[in-house]
Amino acid sequence: MEIESERYHLRWAGVVGLLPLPAMIIGFAIGQFPWPDDNLGGRTYLNYELGNHFGEIGTLVWLTLTGASVVFVWLLGIAYLRHARTVTLSGVAMIGGAAASAGTAVVFASSFVTIAITGRGYPGFAQGDERADLMVMTYSWNLTEICFALNTALLGLIWCAVAAAHRRDAAVLPAPLGRAAALVAVIDLTSLVSLFVPTGPWSPGSVLNVLPGAAATYIWIMVAAVILMRRNGLPSRTRAVAAVH
Repeated sequence: MEIESERYHLRWAGVVGLLPLPAMIIGFAIGQFPWPDDNLGGRTYLNYELGNHFGEIGTLVWLTLTGASVVFVWLLGIAYLRHARTVTLSGVAMIGGAAASAGTAVVFASSFVTIAITGRGYPGFAQGDERADLMVMTYSWNLTEICFALNTALLGLIWCAVAAAHRRDAAVLPAPLGRAAALVAVIDLTSLVSLFVPTGPWSPGSVLNVLPGAAATYIWIMVAAVILMRRNGLPSRTRAVAAVH
């Protein structure tokens, strides 16, 4: 029963782990790349989010990416605990870290979409050179970027827990994948360095700060998802639907 429960969670982790791919495709298709750095004026951020409704759509993309990673880690943590048949520090850290990451994501997503909703919903807002209005846009943008950098570092701690869990019990993930988690952790944790870079493409949430950690994190998740689905099969309901078609 314990083994089947473990496989159940790993199957669903495989399904959830593939969700970042369509979300990233939509995000890059609709948004401007690279996005503005955090040393520009509020008008730049407002125009960026209002175009193609990217403020609203980008928020949904971010929530999908973070939600997929959170649920993936949560399911993986439960699978490790089931396999260990006892409470382990690494397993608890994975589940607790996933919950903390979800909370941080709500903050930065809310701050990000505030720019679009405020700029679109209030006629006359930031029309002309209203310094106070544009400063609100700048503040919301920078809060979003800083929270994103902190959330990336938090994901780094989660990957440390994944690597530690694999070191303790190598049966859940393939060995190369478990070792790669340690590398992903290092890349994600380096996002904290950006807090000491006030402006430019290496500053918090800017393109060169985001891309290394995001690429490492989501490539690892999607590769792990494919491997988990190949090793454990599809969830039972998914298999039933596939059989009908």
